[in-house]
This record gives sequence, structure tokens and C-alpha cells, in this order.
Amino acid sequence: MFHYWAYGMCVASEIELPELLPIEIQTPDCIVKVGPTPAKLEGKDVIDKGHIQISPSQFLLDLPNCRYYAKEGNEITLEIKDAADEKSLRLFLLTNGLAAILHQRNKVLLHAGAIQTDKGLIVICGASGAGKSTTLHYLKQNGYQVFADDVLVLDEVNNDTINAYASYPILKLWDDSIEKLGIDTISEEQKLREHVAKYRFSIKENFSTRAEPIYAIFQLQKNEEVQWPTITTLSGFNAFTAVHLQLYRTALLNTAEKNKRSFAVISKIIEKTPIYQITRPSITNTLEAIKNLIESRIDH
Repeated sequence: MFHYWAYGMCVASEIELPELLPIEIQTPDCIVKVGPTPAKLEGKDVIDKGHIQISPSQFLLDLPNCRYYAKEGNEITLEIKDAADEKSLRLFLLTNGLAAILHQRNKVLLHAGAIQTDKGLIVICGASGAGKSTTLHYLKQNGYQVFADDVLVLDEVNNDTINAYASYPILKLWDDSIEKLGIDTISEEQKLREHVAKYRFSIKENFSTRAEPIYAIFQLQKNEEVQWPTITTLSGFNAFTAVHLQLYRTALLNTAEKNKRSFAVISKIIEKTPIYQITRPSITNTLEAIKNLIESRIDH
């Protein structure tokens, strides 16, 4: 067994997962193994979406390269098919498989990245293509420590604080973002999947496995009508909606209990945390201006 840290858990795996942070052997929260899986889930509480089937305690994802079966919040079985692409196999395990485990454990996941500061986490979120990962990498180039790129696991510590765990120490960038950031050297080995122009960059150095408090949240959005980035403070319904839209793998919120918990955690966030919206033009490279807007709210 290989032992790793991911999403605030110890993961023991029969297959090697180089994207994750290796740790000393300890009692695992989740086991990943290779073997046969059910062809379909049974029961009245099963939601069938074709290649995805979900129940409160089970998850089945059937893809051309592998069938993923997650159950009871502590076990994932991979039924690997012929000619499986190893990179794709691992990618769907780390994103879909482990996300299912976390939802089964009643965790709240946010599709967002963050940088780590003395004041706490500065969370960067937004719809796909808004520039979340590009902004995070630009902040990294300017001396900030990236905490997470893609997913945060929210952890309600007490009545005053919402903390977050990182997912795993990888930052992902499309090829156009790599060009915009002036990154000269990339390799085929860094590709997330074959025939997909998206690349992974390790952030294992100084990577934190601790839950850290959230200090502020910045939602990025594109608008073709604006010439330069602007920032506004969100409150009330608008703040709630901005954060709620970032919930990760919402199809897995398949019980009233899970939805109730998500609602409660987001409500606590907007009560305790400033929420900002940065609107930027679609084409112009405005990374420095976005950095300045974020810093203006961190420092004041």
C-alpha cells in the first residue's frame, strides 16, 4: 500500500498516486483498491444518470477506462478496463472518486483555490474560464504561497471560524494561461491527460496539510463590456449565491441532510467573511491589476 495525504484525509492506495503528498504509514481514512465493482447500484434511493449512479452511501462512475465505486465514505474500488490511460484513471479518482467519499462523509466542498497569508486564506473562485488558476499562479510568481488550486474542504471549527483543508498539491493550467504567464518550460509528462492541453505544476514545497481559517473570498468573473478590472463588495443574497455557485460536485448533494449542512456552512461564511467580486475584461491581460485589487482588500 502507498500512503498519501489528500483533502484532509489519510489515503491508502494499492496504486501509486504521484500527484498526492506521501506520508508515513498510519490508519487510513480511505482505502483505494483494484478489483471488481457492481455493474449498477440497487435500491429505491439510487439516482441513475447513465454513466453515474448515486445513493446516500454509494457512488458508481462508469467510464471507458475504468469503473469507480465509492462506498460508505471510506473505500474506493477501481475496476480498470483494457487500455486504460493511467493519467486519466488517476485524474478521475482524485476528482470524482475522492469527492464522492468526502460527500459521503458529509463534508462541504468548494470549487475554489486559495493563497495562504498571515491573516488566513484568500480564496479565489469563479466559473470555469474565469481565470482562477491563472490568477493563483500569478500570485505564486509574486511571492505568495498557493494553498490549493481547485478544491477546498470546508471545516466548521466553532461558532466563529470556517477553516479549509487543501485538496492536493497540484496547480493546473491550460496552454493559453501558460503563455500568458510567460512559463517557458513544460513537458509532456506534465499533461493532465493525453490529447488535452492542460498541464500540472507541483506545489508540494511548503504545502500545508493543516486546516487554515478563511480570511476573504474573491469571485472572478469575465465581462466583455468592461475595459479594466473592477471590484465590488457582495452581501446578503448576492454573497450567498456567489459562494453557493462554487459548491463542488453538486450532484453528490443527494440528501436533505447534505443540502442542509451546505446551507449552514455557507451562511456562516458570509456572516463572518468578506466576499468580493472582481469583474475583468475577457481578453486583456490584467493579472497585475487583479493582484493589486486583491492586495488592497487584504491590507486595509
